Amino acid sequence: FVPDDWMLQCQSQMAVMGWGRVDMAVLLYGRLKIYTISREPDLIQIIQSAAKEFWERLQNDDPPEPQWEHSATPKLIKSLYGVREGTEVLLSQETENYWLHYRDLGTEIKRLEAERETAKTRVLAAMGEAEIGILPEPGIELIRQTVRRGEYTVKSTEYVQLKQRKAR
Repeated sequence: FVPDDWMLQCQSQMAVMGWGRVDMAVLLYGRLKIYTISREPDLIQIIQSAAKEFWERLQNDDPPEPQWEHSATPKLIKSLYGVREGTEVLLSQETENYWLHYRDLGTEIKRLEAERETAKTRVLAAMGEAEIGILPEPGIELIRQTVRRGEYTVKSTEYVQLKQRKAR
């Protein structure tokens, strides 16, 4: 198995150099292994097409849409945009739909957290003061223990908050 990023790098090198294969030397657990990667013209075409699109976007100052589901996107968007006081923007119906969905998900999360807490409370009540609760399913035990956490201080910070209010 060759990781995807290594495979793409080797295919790119083969495209540039005109090679038909690349031998990749890898040191695994103290042993040298050689992986032979053959040229894949279809994959090279996809890489070249993506590189061409990337270059055209750079030339036209045309950034792509964010990958909304990527785990780094929220942090990226937050770092891109601060708050310019005194400015307003008219948002689209699509944006309103996203806001309503966000708000509804928050309500649902609160409901589920309360339901989850109730379920946990019922388990704690069934255990009484017992440290260990043995469930009917073999191999599953619940452990109840007291956790002591020391006092700590949180450093001051600044962040952008988004909330809803009545329109003026």
